[in-house]
Amino acid sequence: APSEAVAELTIGLMISSMRGINQTNAAMKIGDWDRYMGVSFSDLNIGLIGFGRIGKLVAKHLSSFCPKSILVNDVVELKESAGLGLTPSSKEQIYETCDMISLHLPLTADTLNLIGDEELSRMKDGVRIINTARGGIINEDALCRFLTSGHVAAAALDTFSEEPYVGPLTGLANAINTAHIGAMTRASRADMEISATEEVLRFIEGADLRSEIPTYI
Repeated sequence: APSEAVAELTIGLMISSMRGINQTNAAMKIGDWDRYMGVSFSDLNIGLIGFGRIGKLVAKHLSSFCPKSILVNDVVELKESAGLGLTPSSKEQIYETCDMISLHLPLTADTLNLIGDEELSRMKDGVRIINTARGGIINEDALCRFLTSGHVAAAALDTFSEEPYVGPLTGLANAINTAHIGAMTRASRADMEISATEEVLRFIEGADLRSEIPTYI
């Protein structure tokens, strides 16, 4: 149910990180006229790590903006990417070649701290990172260091390892932080509640379940 809402937020965070919307908005609130020099989608190679329901929707929306390329990575074979102009890639290729990286993964034992100092150091100088998936996939302390050094130009996170988040990312101008609002649209929340209720009724009636939750960690 929340897939479309999360995909839309992802695109919004991408644009904000590219154009400095949060920075110039904050500057104007204290009386400064700060014209941020950003980048366009046509400047960017974009990597999507995780190509499930949300990753596919993000790729669909991105194709309308015509980035240089869209590289995708997933643990399953990416047959669906063939007709979409996408390039199946390893995570290492994405780290080393993409200007923006967006995460669309579950939190599992394999993805916990997936991106830390080593992975960030391999990324291009000036990379932008988006996480609307799960907190804990990115090591937040490492991300703070690379944002502070400028190696990571910007990061936008909707999820954190501990929530509510009150850590050092909130003090960085080049970090966009939102309070886990990915699913927070009226249509999404209504669909989530209706779907959950319908699943409970199927369980009570002994019918086949349609949306069992996988066990991760």
